[in-house]
Amino acid sequence: PVVVVVRSLPGARMSSIVSDNVGGVAMGVKHLVSLGHSRIAFLGGFPDTAVFAERRSGYRKAMDESGLTFDAELVVPSIPSRAGGVEAIGRAMTISDRPTGAVCFNDAVAFGV
Repeated sequence: PVVVVVRSLPGARMSSIVSDNVGGVAMGVKHLVSLGHSRIAFLGGFPDTAVFAERRSGYRKAMDESGLTFDAELVVPSIPSRAGGVEAIGRAMTISDRPTGAVCFNDAVAFGV
């Protein structure tokens, strides 16, 4: 038997252990909203990956459920690394209506932020 860790393989007939990518990011967004933030950025990650799509989905879901407008400009992809976090927050801070909070794609991105 084989168990895949961190990601699932659609169509594969094997067990997997994965994070709740949608729910985890949604919880982060809702926490920031509870602190009074409404301009929340989603920083880091490669947009062409399934994990990015799931986490961005959680971000958008929580924004919608919180009555906040989804602004694609606040989604700032980058390499999912500390250096990517530095780059992403740098780009986010050039937005005319800057974010006041951010959720990050992963811990490595957060270390750069």
